[in-house]
Amino acid sequence: MGKRATTKKEETNTVSKSKIITKGEGENKMFYSEHIRSLLERGVKLNKPVLMIGETGVGKTSFVRELAIEEGAELIRINLTGQTGVDEFVGKYLANEKGTYWIDGMVIAAMRKGSWVVLDEINMALPDILSKIHSLLDDDRSIILNEKDGEKVVPHEDFRFFATMNDSDEYAGTKELNKAFLSRFPIVLDIGFSTKEVEILVQRTGIERKTAEDLVMLAKEMRKHKEEGKITYICSTRDLISCAELIMSDLPINSAVEAAILNKAPKDEQEALKKITSMVTDGRIDIPETKDSYTSISDLVEKAQKFGKDKVEWRKQIKKFEKDHSRITKDLEKARMEMVDSQDEIVKRDGIIVNLKKTINDFLDMVDKNNGKGGKDSKTKPKTTKSK
Repeated sequence: MGKRATTKKEETNTVSKSKIITKGEGENKMFYSEHIRSLLERGVKLNKPVLMIGETGVGKTSFVRELAIEEGAELIRINLTGQTGVDEFVGKYLANEKGTYWIDGMVIAAMRKGSWVVLDEINMALPDILSKIHSLLDDDRSIILNEKDGEKVVPHEDFRFFATMNDSDEYAGTKELNKAFLSRFPIVLDIGFSTKEVEILVQRTGIERKTAEDLVMLAKEMRKHKEEGKITYICSTRDLISCAELIMSDLPINSAVEAAILNKAPKDEQEALKKITSMVTDGRIDIPETKDSYTSISDLVEKAQKFGKDKVEWRKQIKKFEKDHSRITKDLEKARMEMVDSQDEIVKRDGIIVNLKKTINDFLDMVDKNNGKGGKDSKTKPKTTKSK
């Protein structure tokens, strides 16, 4: 795919709640591995959708942004939530004094224009949106606008599609994508933390290398405890960048670490993390504790470890409750429908009985009238003959 110039035309008739990134913006390198870069480049060259899975703040969207800048492509970033509707995605009709008119949604507009699209948190999308994406990911590569008289939209040859997601077990509001949907992505990348986070901090913020090394070392120690289940907080590359920016704004390093990193952890883990911070950096970053003292790393993470295990168990119980609640709701609805059906049958049966009784009574009345011609009280005397 050759580079193309990016124009800044006025966007009209488009639902726009996305962030548009053009060449010249965000010239910061992510220093991601050649393996990831190679796969992303192949996805662009072969026009194949790419799904990136990884922790929040690891740089999934930044990788695509960097490649888009190099290719001179316009990148439209769409942050999906559980409330993002289909009309924002494909478009809708609006009305004015002249009547009704159609405006394209974010993805349809990008398809027509030939922009790149990255859908952040695709596993938070509503089922209606996922069903629209299905056809875009198929060999047909199109979206049918049932909302607009069945118009078929085929993307511009420069259009490229990317999606990102976090682990569904770790983040509220996310859900696991089914295998049928995942199989529609020819390229799925597992994005881990960069091995060159020090370089990222120095290049993006101008922070001293030694301070950057301390921050990255601290983050790695926290991630290790997270993997071991001792704590639940994970320090992301984004957190480190925020911390470095605060330091470069002349905020004391202790305050910067506390504000950008430690305060994002659960309250029950913060005291332990303060001690870890001091130990890992040999006291270069020393944040006063407000309660409890610890004699070792094992001692200081013990409480956080218990809290972490409890939290994991809570998540499991919540997921189990959600599944049970869904099943019980379905069972109750089924039982209600069966009850309604039963009531309908009873009403029908009672109606049949009433009609049958009426028919029998009518028949008996008719028999009585025919036999006695006078009703039930009429009596006839038998004829007798005299014998001679």
